[in-house]
Amino acid sequence: MRIQSIHLLTFLLSALPVFSEEITTFGQVLGKASDAIGPVADVLGIVSFIIENLPDPEKIHGTKVTIGVNQNNVSSDGFGGTIRTIWGYDSLNHVLGSADLDQKVPAGEATQIEIHQQLGQGVPAQYISILAGDDETCISYVVATFPGESDSHSWMGDVGSICGQSWYMGYSPHGTFNGTAYYPRCTWMDTNHGDKLARPVPITNRQMKINMLAYDATNPEASKGTDYLCNASIFTWENDDPIAEAPSRGPNPLTQQQHARRAEGIGTSLARVPRPRTPETARHLIVNSRVQQSAVDLCHSPTSRGQDFASTNEGLFCDMETKTLHQLCSDSVKVDCYDLDTEQMALTRVSDPKRGIQSRDVKNYNRLSHWD
Repeated sequence: MRIQSIHLLTFLLSALPVFSEEITTFGQVLGKASDAIGPVADVLGIVSFIIENLPDPEKIHGTKVTIGVNQNNVSSDGFGGTIRTIWGYDSLNHVLGSADLDQKVPAGEATQIEIHQQLGQGVPAQYISILAGDDETCISYVVATFPGESDSHSWMGDVGSICGQSWYMGYSPHGTFNGTAYYPRCTWMDTNHGDKLARPVPITNRQMKINMLAYDATNPEASKGTDYLCNASIFTWENDDPIAEAPSRGPNPLTQQQHARRAEGIGTSLARVPRPRTPETARHLIVNSRVQQSAVDLCHSPTSRGQDFASTNEGLFCDMETKTLHQLCSDSVKVDCYDLDTEQMALTRVSDPKRGIQSRDVKNYNRLSHWD
């Protein structure tokens, strides 16, 4: 089994601003959230993605696909789910074969599947189509190892988050950027919109098809920016599988059918329907101290989906059910804020006694994860 550093072009999500100045009112917090939209989606950079236990390309007959799933550091639930089937296509989008997995990938783990390429043994599967199960999987990365080729090719969950899909922050670092840890986001997949977890944002990504060569740092087309990188992956809710058409290749315009797929995945009325969360997910809090991961970014995104998130670095708390930002109490912020008690696993609203409003518990949790 091999260890390889894959250099790929991805969205520099850690380029989001971190607000170090004091924020004194909720109005200013919301103002900062709107200021953070900016040109973040157009900021690209080369990430050294480090992956272990890759297969030996000389010992496989079909493309071997490695799928990594996000995790929590205190529990094995929440992100793992079932991958049903994987299809492979050559550079001309001809079907090479498939692999029926129908297996749950636990949170924090990776699974490897070799495509049975009955229609082209030994041919690189440039396009990989992945069909999910019905138990909500949040995918951090996909790696394709081609038969006989030493270099593998990777896709990160950051792509789905920027290209309109449901997503959440990633727990584990899977690479570096400028010598610092890089935490890829994860993209949600599911065949029933995520009804089991019933978060406010449903999942519209039932299956996806990826151009595995599009995200290599050596690909000159990738410098075209966000449009190219988003068009190199198809996300769809359609029941027909596998996905027949190929992702758009570089300067080629999208077909009407491809435009329809993206509109379906990004902006359906379904995606705007609020949903209550189940008690087990509503009572899990992530406490994060990482500079690279922003509560502003998570809370502002209309497609983020997951547990409540407190950023001690920013001094902000995101209520993921209502998608609202609140300040955490500190030495300089003592009223109109939330006091975080990690031992009691509770957030208490501290109001202004001059207005006759007393403090009260507003959020109690039965599980708390520290992401440091």
